[in-house]
Amino acid sequence: DASLSSARVAKEFCFAARDVLLLYRAIVPVQLEKQFDSLSQVAAIVHNDFYHLSQEILGLAFQYRADFPSDLQKQVVFVDLAPIFSLMANAILRRQIQLTVDTISEAIDGAEGFQNTHQPQHYESAKFSIEQVVFILEKIRIMWESILPRSIYRKSMCNVLGSVFSRITRDMLLIDDMAAEETLQLQGLIHLALENLSSLFLSLVENNDGSTKSLDHDVFFEVKVTVGGPTVFY
Repeated sequence: DASLSSARVAKEFCFAARDVLLLYRAIVPVQLEKQFDSLSQVAAIVHNDFYHLSQEILGLAFQYRADFPSDLQKQVVFVDLAPIFSLMANAILRRQIQLTVDTISEAIDGAEGFQNTHQPQHYESAKFSIEQVVFILEKIRIMWESILPRSIYRKSMCNVLGSVFSRITRDMLLIDDMAAEETLQLQGLIHLALENLSSLFLSLVENNDGSTKSLDHDVFFEVKVTVGGPTVFY
């Protein structure tokens, strides 16, 4: 409409469009603050909204400027809004990643450092902890994979996996005087985690044609390289 209007009306339309974008930036984060403070699919959706708007804003002037009256072309500026939306998208996603890591860390705390897993009570605590970790990671995969752009999904999930694997590895390496049976129990817990996270690992890798890979040693190695995780897991 602005490109088909007089200079005065076109200018008002442009300012109105800027105001709408700024209102969205001001209102949505406040309105959905509670969802942003918990692991929420809504947060992923709003991240996408801000991310895609930041990309669209960059092209608005190039798309429409040539159709505006010549004396208005230099005044039609939206590019300054793009970083605002990009920063908000990043902030929302970083918050979700941190919430995920914190929630998983609490689950790992229940393993009490994976100490004395050769004793039934301690083994059950460690096993329950690993099962909780797997459950949370799968929940996040389901929420993120179908919503986030693929490159952002992979980077975000690898960020989470890197933190999780580093924490578990650190706890296990701090165990003193590990008994032989304890070693076998810990190995079993690691395999339990890997087996139950197979769908998550497969979601992070794909063939060149976009088809899904089968889960094998090469896939585990590719995930390891992507995540930067410790060799002990593979």
